Amino acid sequence: MRISALAITTFREEVRRKVFLFLLLFAGVMIATSWIFSFFTGSEELKVVKDMGLTSITLAGVAIAMVMGIRMLPGEMDKRTIYTILCKPVTRSEYLIGKFLGGALTLAANTVIMGLVFLVVVFIKSKQLDQAMDFRLTYQIVLAYLQFCVLLALTLMLSTFVTPVMNGSISLFVLIVGNLSDTIVDIINMSKSAVVEIGLRILYYLVPNWQHFSVQDTLVRGEEAVPLLYVLKIALYGILYTAILMVIATQAFRNREV
Repeated sequence: MRISALAITTFREEVRRKVFLFLLLFAGVMIATSWIFSFFTGSEELKVVKDMGLTSITLAGVAIAMVMGIRMLPGEMDKRTIYTILCKPVTRSEYLIGKFLGGALTLAANTVIMGLVFLVVVFIKSKQLDQAMDFRLTYQIVLAYLQFCVLLALTLMLSTFVTPVMNGSISLFVLIVGNLSDTIVDIINMSKSAVVEIGLRILYYLVPNWQHFSVQDTLVRGEEAVPLLYVLKIALYGILYTAILMVIATQAFRNREV
């Protein structure tokens, strides 16, 4: 009950923030107007609509998750509202989990809105091209949301023991490295240094592989099907990674002086 109350309160606070409304509006405009740019591509216009729409959802969601996770705890401390809450019969673990769930709920609402706008645009464009709309595009939307939750958990965990500036730097580094996982594997295979290989392997296994969360190219090209089993496997990967990060975060928050 206490966790749900904290989650709902956090959700209400986050949706009021203008930065999130701006990012959501920006993504919506990008999705809704993507068909304008597709006129330059002839028969490939529907692929461009799908690609730009999914990319807009991902970029906006990543930005929202990072901004929210980085400023969530520091913001509460600056306003000193955290002290009022922790004076009540609320444990630090409940507080942190409640904040995360509120953030995840905010991300869910934003992702659903952007996803619906995207699907409507694709539906309109599909009708023009006499093509059946592919609802498997929702696979990428779901995986993108799970990526946002992992990123939110990561930034929230880092905020329990580093400054917001350091948090942003580390999160950006993890985001970049996680999107280069295949490149890291290639470097490991070509490396002749045991030290470099060990270091890169540690980095590879510690950092989330963000490439797992993207089936966008396959869906846009439509050359092959994306198995539902793969989506479920990556969903489990994202949920487990999020859970591990939140366990570390709650433990670190218990030991922190507030």
